[in-house]
Amino acid sequence: MVIGFWTLVGLIIASLSHGRMTAVDQPSNLFKWIADALLACYAWAAFTPLIAWLGRRLPIDSPRWLGHIVVLVLAGAVITVVQTAFRCFESMLIMGDPLANYTRVLKAELIWRGPWNFLIFAGILGVCYARNYQLRWRERTIAAGRLESELAKAQMNALRAQIQPHFLFNTLNSILVLIQRNRLPEAQVTINRLSDLIRYILNRGSELVTVGEEMEIVRGFVEIEQMRLADRLRVSTNVDPSANAFRIPALILQPLVENAIRHGLAPRDEGGSVAIDIGLSNGVLAMTVQDDGIGITANTANENVGIGNTRARLAHLYGDRFSLRITPVPSGGTLAEIRIPIDLLDTTR
Repeated sequence: MVIGFWTLVGLIIASLSHGRMTAVDQPSNLFKWIADALLACYAWAAFTPLIAWLGRRLPIDSPRWLGHIVVLVLAGAVITVVQTAFRCFESMLIMGDPLANYTRVLKAELIWRGPWNFLIFAGILGVCYARNYQLRWRERTIAAGRLESELAKAQMNALRAQIQPHFLFNTLNSILVLIQRNRLPEAQVTINRLSDLIRYILNRGSELVTVGEEMEIVRGFVEIEQMRLADRLRVSTNVDPSANAFRIPALILQPLVENAIRHGLAPRDEGGSVAIDIGLSNGVLAMTVQDDGIGITANTANENVGIGNTRARLAHLYGDRFSLRITPVPSGGTLAEIRIPIDLLDTTR
């Protein structure tokens, strides 16, 4: 790439020099101009790796920036003198000027062409700095992406750790009770549902799942709870078919449903009902979980580990463009609602 760039520059300079001479009716040899320009440009091509190395070793955004600048100015002066001396020698040789005049011509070239060559050095150095900053920015972006990915995995692992212990023990206890009561078919169904849920939690390869997939696992969770609470738990679902293809964070609804059952209905002898509604409204995906249980205040809900985890995961993915509200229902119970603009959501369609 370096050779190609300087070859192109040399050919452009040669054509301009030849054109200038012919425009004023002066004798001109295009091939000599090409040889002269290419040799000068290839000298710069030879210096380019050295200048790039200086750019890497002497960054100007370091605490020692002043010392680095001094070294760079000295290096630029040396490279300028060497480049000008070589340029003067090869030009006189190609154009047929007597080398006896080299010293006098070199002094004139250093005065006239020296500052220009130093600017070329500074330009190459600037390009190298820009390239270095681009690479560092890319590395930092990749590192930040990896950090975000690790954060998402850590949050998912925290959610898994949160769900598994108490829910697993409750379910195992329910299975034991079913077996003791000789309700073997129901115990078998509960075991199958528990197996599906644990497999889903442990092996979920993606942070995002479709609404339809999320509802499948919610239904499995509800079936397990219904085995435990029997007719004390009544659950209804209303999912807009047009919302099923949108992708949402995995296990984002399960903590809301679990809270409604565990904190709202389970403490009541008569149990209660939970309504799950998912739909689209004014460019927003709205997901609500409402129970008619004993109720939970917004402050209590915000202190809940599951709600805090859910809020953190949503903030990680959607910044401040989502809402998660936990509000008491005047007639009794609690309403949990998640709202996400659909322009933030991927879709499988």
